[in-house]
Amino acid sequence: DQLASVCINDRIAAMAAVCELIKLGHKDIAVLGGDYEHSDPSKSRLLGAIDAFEKYNLKFDKESLYKSSTFSIDGGYYAMKELLKKNQKLSAVFAMSDVMAIGAMRAVREAGLEIPEDISVVGFDGIEMGKYLNPMLTTIKQPMSEIAEYSFNVLIKCIDGKEAEHTLVPFSFQKRGSSARVKYSKGRELLFEK
Repeated sequence: DQLASVCINDRIAAMAAVCELIKLGHKDIAVLGGDYEHSDPSKSRLLGAIDAFEKYNLKFDKESLYKSSTFSIDGGYYAMKELLKKNQKLSAVFAMSDVMAIGAMRAVREAGLEIPEDISVVGFDGIEMGKYLNPMLTTIKQPMSEIAEYSFNVLIKCIDGKEAEHTLVPFSFQKRGSSARVKYSKGRELLFEK
């Protein structure tokens, strides 16, 4: 009760991201995230991804579709490499942060696959760097300026002795070049054997 917060609804945002991939025809969607047993954002984002699968009556198998890692480029890279070895049917990946998505993109390319032709990639955060990747990163954008402004105002109210507030701000889905309608190419298994 004494803690204030300003954030987006992580669960609904993650659900929106995965729903967008499903609407593009993807069914084999990997999820890269943190330790959902010890991280509230990771847990909320995983639940949102699962909500999307359930909405479209798809099965989410954590063993073959989820990989926990650090929220870093390296974390995304190594997690994606493992998932590509485990599941050769993957056509998309939802990363719980843009930096993880950047690492995942590198792993996809090293496997001899193209983005988004073979695997679509969606991140989370909306960091500026995502607009400078090739292709540009599709992402959930958090309104950082708005979050900072609300946070400052909430902090001032708390200093003045007012009750703590929990404020949700809107997110947006930024469709860019790293996601596209699913395509399964012939001989794709050969690409994974490299």
